[in-house]
Amino acid sequence: MQKAQESEQSIQRARVSWEQSKEDLEMAKSFIKTNPDTSCLLSNQAAINAFSSILQAHGHFQLPAYS
Repeated sequence: MQKAQESEQSIQRARVSWEQSKEDLEMAKSFIKTNPDTSCLLSNQAAINAFSSILQAHGHFQLPAYS
C-alpha cells in the first residue's frame, strides 16, 4: 500500500475521528450497567475511530465512516 502525504486535511480528519472516538467511549461508559451490549459495541467503535485517527494523521488511509 502506498502511503499518502500527510496534509492539513488528513490532520483535520484525524482530529475529527479522535473526537468521535472520545464521544463514543464516554457514551459506552454511560451504558455499562444499563445496556452492556451497547456499551461493548460503542467501545469497539471508539477503538476503531482512535486507530483510524492515528493512521489518518500519518497519511496512511481513511476508513469509511460508520459512526
